[in-house]
Amino acid sequence: MKSSSRGWRQRVSVPCAAAMCAAVIGCGGSGSGDVTAAQAPSHPPGPCRTGGSILPHVPDAPAAWSSGPRPAVALTCSSDEVDPGAAIVGYPIPGGGSCVSAYSSSLGEAFGELCEPSGTGWTSQCERPGCVHYFSHKRGSTVLAGPVLASVTGVWAGIHSKQVLEGVVLASVHDKRLRAMGAKEPFGYFGVYIPRCVESDEVKIHLVAGGDEQIGLADEWDVSEPPCPEGSKRPSS
Repeated sequence: MKSSSRGWRQRVSVPCAAAMCAAVIGCGGSGSGDVTAAQAPSHPPGPCRTGGSILPHVPDAPAAWSSGPRPAVALTCSSDEVDPGAAIVGYPIPGGGSCVSAYSSSLGEAFGELCEPSGTGWTSQCERPGCVHYFSHKRGSTVLAGPVLASVTGVWAGIHSKQVLEGVVLASVHDKRLRAMGAKEPFGYFGVYIPRCVESDEVKIHLVAGGDEQIGLADEWDVSEPPCPEGSKRPSS
C-alpha cells in the first residue's frame, strides 16, 4: 500500500550503530520506570551533531554515556519544532555488545534503552518488522521508542487516525559505526515525543520501506499502564 503522504520521518543514513540499555527484554519489557532523567544543564548545551559525541549536547548525560569503552554517539538528531534537539543515542558496553536509547530535549530525559549483548538481535522480541519497546505517559507528554528492521526507511505515528510527523525521529544503524559499537546486525531505532498525554492504545507506529511503501504497524505496547491523569488529555478533534 502506498502512502498518501511522503512527509513521514525517514531514517537518517548514518553508517552507525550504538546505543543504550540493559539486556534485551523486548516489546512491552521496558516500562516507565526506566527513564534516565537528565538534570537541568549546568551550562548551555552544544548543538546535536549526527555522528559526533552526544556529550556536548547533553552536558549532564547519564553516567553510562561516558563510562563505557567509548563515549555515546548521536546516531541522528532532530531539528523539528516539537522536540528540537531530540536524538537517538548509542554506545558500546563493557564486555562486548552495545546499547541504544532515545533522548528528548524537551523533557531532558533519555528513555527506551535497549541493548544487544553479543549474538542477540535488536528485533528478536518483535513479531513484526518493529515494535514499541518502551512507552511512558504523564501529564503533558507521552514518549515511545523501539527497534525496527534495517529495511525500514521511515516511521510515523498515528493518533486517532491522524498522522503525526513532528516529534518522531528514526536512526539507521549500520556499517562503520555498527562495527565500532560491536553490534552484530544493522537495525533502526525510533523515538517519539508527543507533547500531551495519550493512552498506549491511542497511538500506532506506522512503518515505511523502500521510500514510500507502508509495510504495516509496529507491535504495540502490551503492558497495562495507568490512565492519563484526569483532565490531561486534549479532545481528539
